[in-house]
Amino acid sequence: MPADFGAQLDFKIKGKFLNQFSIVNGEGPFRSGTSAGKFLFSNNIQYNPIEPVLKLYVDYAPNPDTVTKLTNKYVVSGFADL
Repeated sequence: MPADFGAQLDFKIKGKFLNQFSIVNGEGPFRSGTSAGKFLFSNNIQYNPIEPVLKLYVDYAPNPDTVTKLTNKYVVSGFADL
């Protein structure tokens, strides 16, 4: 069974701003990764001014080799907990 792996860097500034950058391989324990070793790159930016949380999440993954009709994947999401 292939294993997934990854790395995440967290940067916290004054307890109000958090930036998390990660690089991961694979899509979980039930799907095997590609032989080309493609990775998913993500960046999560979170700002907590007082109590509300503002969050921006972005990720990118290249087209998997196993599916030729798919293109590269880009995700951009924004969240606000007021």
